[in-house]
Amino acid sequence: MPKTITQSMASDLFCKMNQVEKERMPALWEKMSSFLAYIPFFTDYPYGVFVVPKRHMNYITDCNEQETKDLAHMLKTLTEAFDRLFDMPFHI
Repeated sequence: MPKTITQSMASDLFCKMNQVEKERMPALWEKMSSFLAYIPFFTDYPYGVFVVPKRHMNYITDCNEQETKDLAHMLKTLTEAFDRLFDMPFHI
């Protein structure tokens, strides 16, 4: 299925954002799993965390088995961090 202009622009935007984060924190980039979590400079609020794959993919279904496990671990880690930060559960 051909990509629309909007999909193409969004894809390029995320790739560029990831490149900036990789250049800004190369050691962290290498230590992380298949996904990276960061707060982009333009977020409207201090908890606007982006969770993005380190490799380019168009759909979440493009994840292989290891990437799916890495994403689950990343989301669990973030949820637990927000639990501690706000002293209330964000998961059920």
